[in-house]
Amino acid sequence: SLETSALTIAEIVWTLESYYKLEPMDVQDRILAILNTPGLQVEHADVVARAMILYADAKIDFVDAFNGLWMQEKGITSALSFDTKHFERIPRISVYLPQDLN
Repeated sequence: SLETSALTIAEIVWTLESYYKLEPMDVQDRILAILNTPGLQVEHADVVARAMILYADAKIDFVDAFNGLWMQEKGITSALSFDTKHFERIPRISVYLPQDLN
C-alpha cells in the first residue's frame, strides 16, 4: 500500500491550476479520483475530500478550505489572517485581521 500527505495533494492542486490551467471542477474530479485510488492512503483524506468540494463550490483556495475544515475538526472556531476573503466563506469559522486584536 502507498501513503501520501495532504501537502502532496495541495501541490497537485496547485500544479493542476497553475500549470495545466484546469477549472476547479476539473481539479476536484482529479483529486477525488486520487483519493479513491485502491491501495493509496491519503493523510486526512476525509478533510481533503470535503475541502475539494468547498474549493470547487465556494471558490475558496484549496489550502484555505483544508485549513478551515481541519480547524473545525479540532474545535477551533477563529482564524487570524491577512486574507479574510476565503476564510469568511467557511461555515462556523470567524476570521480576524491581525489589527483586530488591538
